[in-house]
Amino acid sequence: METTSVAFAFETGEVWSVDTTLLTYAGDQIPYLESHFTGQLQKYAQFLSGLGLNPPYHWIGGVTGVKDRRLVIPPQPGMTRIAGFRAPQCLSDTIIEKGDYDGQQTPASALHPLFKAIFEKCGTPRADYFPQ
Repeated sequence: METTSVAFAFETGEVWSVDTTLLTYAGDQIPYLESHFTGQLQKYAQFLSGLGLNPPYHWIGGVTGVKDRRLVIPPQPGMTRIAGFRAPQCLSDTIIEKGDYDGQQTPASALHPLFKAIFEKCGTPRADYFPQ
């Protein structure tokens, strides 16, 4: 039996997870991962809080196996993507960032360094209309 995601919780309070589901089915693309990552950070923080472990939580996150994939960039609300649009191609195979989540900020704000790095490594700035 195969799985595309797994998470481990250690007695030290560390949570390690690997989730290849979205990349597995995305073909030659890097799907928009931000809502998935923010949701997962929120769940892991709730889990740790439930164990009595209080923030700040240190995170290390990233993607791997993305070289030559094209970055999916959702259009601005109220806009549409023009047919034939060639999304930016990622030239890095692995993108990793780290930071802290204080439990008060939004998960998107905490993960902003990772989101920014994904766009930068794919040769394009991250759009201002995405959650900050």
